[in-house]
Amino acid sequence: MVRIAAQTLAEIVFLMAVSVAVGLGVNTVRQVRKDHERAVVLKRNYFARASVAPVAPVPGPEALGASPSAATPATGFSGEHLGIHLARFEEVRDRFENPEPTGELSVFVDARDQGLFDSGHIPGALLVDHYRSDRYLPEVLDIILSADRVIVYCHSSDCEDSVFLSQTLIENGIEPDRIFVFQGGFEEWEAQGMPVEKTEPSP
Repeated sequence: MVRIAAQTLAEIVFLMAVSVAVGLGVNTVRQVRKDHERAVVLKRNYFARASVAPVAPVPGPEALGASPSAATPATGFSGEHLGIHLARFEEVRDRFENPEPTGELSVFVDARDQGLFDSGHIPGALLVDHYRSDRYLPEVLDIILSADRVIVYCHSSDCEDSVFLSQTLIENGIEPDRIFVFQGGFEEWEAQGMPVEKTEPSP
């Protein structure tokens, strides 16, 4: 009888110990889960709607102190980045017919090669072959430096030798503001019936 009571007591103690152990284990797991939930914090709200900043309108000519009519239209002129000017036929003709208005001296510079220059050029023009400027420019540089307006031209509106020569002139001391590129070139000059000068080919 005593043996049975002792065995029963031992089973009761064992069951209690198991219950306590299970209870402690469950509580421990719950505590770890709570601590883990507290530790995992999203540092960014991935579901928030992105705010879009308003785009400021581009200021027009009025905001810059100029009237709309004063805005310079895009010309596609490849020499704009040099600070030189684009000259139309009417302006070039006026400068040819009156080379010294208000005392200003205008000089024409032909950027083509010797052969094209000899076959026909604007009367009085100076030859400075763009591809051989080191040969031609020293001979006429003093004249160009003394001019108030330097009008550079090549064959046609598709020719960019006049722009390239303008850059060379700038590198040799001519201010960009004094350089004007004749857009139509010799082709337009001749097509407009303007006088043409020819020279004997150089030996």
